Amino acid sequence: MRIRRLKCYNGILSTLLVALGFESCNNIIEGEDEYGCPVTKYLLKGTVTDTDGKPIKGLKVARKWIVDNQPAVGVDSVSTDEGGAFRFSESDVYYEEGMNLVIEDVDGAENGEFINDTVSISRLPKKKVEEGHGWYNGKYEINGDRVLKRK
Repeated sequence: MRIRRLKCYNGILSTLLVALGFESCNNIIEGEDEYGCPVTKYLLKGTVTDTDGKPIKGLKVARKWIVDNQPAVGVDSVSTDEGGAFRFSESDVYYEEGMNLVIEDVDGAENGEFINDTVSISRLPKKKVEEGHGWYNGKYEINGDRVLKRK
């Protein structure tokens, strides 16, 4: 008799817990994200000039993640055009920490020799151009204008 009563209580408690569990699922707000990780869209662009204000063409401009002085996987690079301008395609970034803008003179003496430059993306001016919601933090334009010194 005692076992039968315990099974009955077990069934009642199980039914109650299941009902409460499903009821808690009804309290989710429509459109609210439950899982994921924060993401921000960035558009990185700029112009590289020398100390006289003249644009420098043919430089390698890279977006690199450097953590603990070690380059991380996933380097994206472009070259400066005739006007010294560069532009990266819009990208989703899950973490900004360690993201750097690296400018290297790879053409030798062709257009003069310049000292390479590295700057943290977080130190560059950025402008919010789109509001975010939930895990999406919005879209930013980053101004990567840099001035390089001659060697």
